[in-house]
Amino acid sequence: MRHTTPPNPSDMRNMIITALLCTGLLFVWQVLYVKPSEEARMAVLKEQAQRQQEVVQTPQGDVILPTNMQAGQTNVAELATEDMSNYSREEMLAATPRITINSPALHGSINLRGLRFDDLTLVRHRVSVEEDSPEVVLLTPSQHASRYFAQGGWLPAVRGSDVKLPDEKSLWSADDSQLTPKNPVTLQWDNGQGVTFLVHITLDKDYLFSMRQEVINNSGKSIDIMPYGLINRSEPSASDRFGAILHSGPIGVFNGELTEVSYDDLRGDEQKQGFSDTHGWLGMADKYWLTAFQHVPPRGRARTQVDFLAKPITINSGAKAQYSLNLFAGAKELDVLEKYREQLNLPLFDRALDFGVLYFLTKPTFMALDYFYGLIGNFGLAIMLFVVMLKIVLFPLSNKSYRSMAQMRILQPKIDAARKRFGDDRMQMQKEVMAIWQREKVNPVSGCLPMLIQIPIFFALYKVLLVTIEMRHAPFYGWIADLSAPDPTNIFTLFGLFEWNPPSLMHIGLWPIIMAATMVLQQKFNPKPTDPMQAKVIGWLPYIFLVMFASFPAGLLIYWAWNNTLSIVQQMYIMRSFEKHKKRKEALLGAEFNDEDSRS
Repeated sequence: MRHTTPPNPSDMRNMIITALLCTGLLFVWQVLYVKPSEEARMAVLKEQAQRQQEVVQTPQGDVILPTNMQAGQTNVAELATEDMSNYSREEMLAATPRITINSPALHGSINLRGLRFDDLTLVRHRVSVEEDSPEVVLLTPSQHASRYFAQGGWLPAVRGSDVKLPDEKSLWSADDSQLTPKNPVTLQWDNGQGVTFLVHITLDKDYLFSMRQEVINNSGKSIDIMPYGLINRSEPSASDRFGAILHSGPIGVFNGELTEVSYDDLRGDEQKQGFSDTHGWLGMADKYWLTAFQHVPPRGRARTQVDFLAKPITINSGAKAQYSLNLFAGAKELDVLEKYREQLNLPLFDRALDFGVLYFLTKPTFMALDYFYGLIGNFGLAIMLFVVMLKIVLFPLSNKSYRSMAQMRILQPKIDAARKRFGDDRMQMQKEVMAIWQREKVNPVSGCLPMLIQIPIFFALYKVLLVTIEMRHAPFYGWIADLSAPDPTNIFTLFGLFEWNPPSLMHIGLWPIIMAATMVLQQKFNPKPTDPMQAKVIGWLPYIFLVMFASFPAGLLIYWAWNNTLSIVQQMYIMRSFEKHKKRKEALLGAEFNDEDSRS
């Protein structure tokens, strides 16, 4: 008969904990660490030409169609004939006639040469945390290396049509020199053939441009044209992307479904992806901004473009036609996205903010943090208050877990004695240990459930800190000026005493050290694993996490350290309660024994 060793619940519990922690470790190393290095990340933050965010909405009945442009094709997105590649951005802006854009959220101008939106900065968002930091640049002229512009207009619906339509070289006239939320502008262009093109542009207080295009046909014959819209940009470098943890590339909603395509998906021979929809939007996502795009083979620096064509419109002589187009250009602020989703009936527009597969958990986490921020005015304190609320909600589960740990610590001397008594007879020793647990009503595996719940919450908070513009440049106290960035201090420079730039893996700030210290202290309240190898792995985890999490957002380290601190306090309270209960029980048993002895 074959004898098998019964499973040890303590080993099972420790194996589950080890597996969970190692899974998290592998996730960090293989996925999260794919993001740009700290040096590249800081370089990206200091670039004024940060990535654009633009979404085009087409009215009912239109067809959204990203088109494939091959090198050498002539189209409305081509560069002007004049070579301005050596000009600065400011010189390029000054070289063309413009009307200025001025609103509480946006500064910039519209290029009257081609009617291009190619100059836009964000008033509410700065390049860095310094007070004199410039506004984030969203749109840039087409001749610039960081080209990023949008435009809309008309194309011939019939091949070989001789009707002259406005293009990138057309010079429009304006009825005013400034576009503001209270001051709309009207642009006009005449083709010299009896056809007049008008564009009435309005701007709200946030990021929405509304363009009502009007065509008046007095040419003496009917014309067939199609409305179009495009956004063209230089393709972002690899350092601007965040690998598998954050979508970077095409995005849109077609037939009620969110569609995301990565840059790598556009590297094959087949670059064209077409979608038909009567009510949707399309764009290209970066970390904080959004734009539509299509990859174009490089002629110089690679560029990307997304464009759409609406259904053809026939305009008889003496008649006119209108077409409305909404252009969103700004930051992915959740409340603003949700506002436009409701006002414009844009399906899933809030999903332009990449909350990931844990959307059902990530979005409520951000909404809770944003609510707490509204109450106390500091996102760092909001994170700490969020942890307190989370502890209250999970108190029954965590309390059961810590009670189990406390019982196991109290029973540890008995278990150690059983190991010594049975020596190498592991099967008998396991039976004795299980008998002790059954007699004391201890379930070692019960402590794993709170950890399983904490893991998705941890990753959800990481995603919130990474993608939400509201957390960008949000300060805490002391040396933490940006909760979405790593702790700027470094133990290897004695926290700034020595001036030198160590490698990124040696950048370990004070908050990572605090986090690791709380992990070490918390381990002292947990029962030791019976397997020596498991004990070594778990013992080293705080120091491994110290190195690997040092590049994580400071807000995440504050969350973890504060969560560990509250857990330690809860464990200490439960431990003391059990020890007092044990002493009272031993005193009671001793009194009963002495009473029976005196009666005998």
